Amino acid sequence: MNPKDLLNLKFKNIDGEFLTFDRAKTILTSRANPMPVTVYINEDMRNIIANFGHTQHNGDNYIFPILTPGLTSLPEYTAVTRFTRFMNDWTKKIGKKIGIECNLTSIISRHSFSTSLKRSGVSTEFIQESLGHADKRTRENYLDGFENAIKKEHAAKLLEFKKDTLL
Repeated sequence: MNPKDLLNLKFKNIDGEFLTFDRAKTILTSRANPMPVTVYINEDMRNIIANFGHTQHNGDNYIFPILTPGLTSLPEYTAVTRFTRFMNDWTKKIGKKIGIECNLTSIISRHSFSTSLKRSGVSTEFIQESLGHADKRTRENYLDGFENAIKKEHAAKLLEFKKDTLL
């Protein structure tokens, strides 16, 4: 989930074990049928909401009290930009602490999410829906290619028939 979508979440987006929301990026597009994103709320997510979320779980309250109702576009943009910078700074600090030296950002997190799912055998359609992408070309941009070792392993499988015929 990108930071703007995170900050726009309200308690009314929670329905039992699931969180459903429309991506801010696609609300104003001309698509006839923008699909909402539905996410299972796991234990870690519940803890984050409990520890950092708004204390009053009113349906119209933002889950995370960064934005306030009635903000005009410039103050909202400023708040989202500051939060994104804050989140990316902490992500980099955590990454360095655990030995990751690349430039970690929220965008890298989305790419890592999609690549991890792909390498775990999850369908690209599920990944596309999870990212909130309507166009499969956008999804493909997020999916990292497989390492050469995996390509070599799969290529070897194509030639396994030769072993049987040569015996």
